[in-house]
Amino acid sequence: MTKRKLIIFWFSLCMLGVLMVSGTVSAQDNRNLPVVTGKHWVDSTEREKKAFLIGMGTIIEVEQEVQSKNPSSEKARSFIPTFVAGLSGYSITEIMNQVDSWYQANPDKLDRPVIEVIWSELVMPNVESST
Repeated sequence: MTKRKLIIFWFSLCMLGVLMVSGTVSAQDNRNLPVVTGKHWVDSTEREKKAFLIGMGTIIEVEQEVQSKNPSSEKARSFIPTFVAGLSGYSITEIMNQVDSWYQANPDKLDRPVIEVIWSELVMPNVESST
């Protein structure tokens, strides 16, 4: 991993810590990572939303880097290539706005995880339209 990617990765982890400390995200159990849902999303500031998306993107980038250095049959089962293809062409701001719009249009579905909204509403339609 390059020094730049390592710095971005640690920055993203710090931003997740900021979200947790600010009360935007809280862990129900210390052994589990919190699941960010629409409830958290709609109560977050633009800066917090972008930090979440940058963190998500960084994890995808790190995993893609690891996969390229360690090719295996496991790579074929990874969701990373689909995520990368599905989000290509979107900026962080565009993803944020799309997620905002989805939760605004679906206020009864605030329990749905943000990552699921991104996958089903942005990634998959973009991948399906390009095939």
